[in-house]
Amino acid sequence: MDDDVLMRAENPEDYDSIREICDAAFKGPVEGNLVGKIRAAPGFRPELSLVALINGRVVGHALFSPVRIAGDGGAMDALTLAPLCVHPEFQNRGIGSALMERGLAECERAGARVVVLLGHPGYYPRFGFSPAGRKGLRLKFSAPAEAFMVREIVPGALDGSPAVVVFPAPFDEALSSETPVE
Repeated sequence: MDDDVLMRAENPEDYDSIREICDAAFKGPVEGNLVGKIRAAPGFRPELSLVALINGRVVGHALFSPVRIAGDGGAMDALTLAPLCVHPEFQNRGIGSALMERGLAECERAGARVVVLLGHPGYYPRFGFSPAGRKGLRLKFSAPAEAFMVREIVPGALDGSPAVVVFPAPFDEALSSETPVE
């Protein structure tokens, strides 16, 4: 990663840049719309919405937000990563990895026990993610099993009992879109 990359929590002055990065990285508006809806939703934690900057320009973004895991053994709060994106001009420089590592550290500081995501199965295992089905998790919607992943920040937080990850309303449009998993 470039030595001149600074990472910090987002602030309102970053919103337009984050939107531009999401639209460019995902080639459309779905993820940018999602970020705005998550910000407006109850439970949004701005300290878990991180930006990467080079020379003062926002070039990357990672957002961790609340979800619920509900099963026969009860329910627990968890976090999901959506989205993680780097402007195409700055990809393949380690910025996404740095945002991921910083974000997971912030999740741990925030007291999260579990993080789930839908993402590229070739990318996220390096950060400790594995197929969520192995931990007894499932979704209420259709998604490729290999793209649905989980990381226990607290080892043993998931006891393997069957449970469903419940995404809040802001995810409805993004989850129902035909957007491929990145």
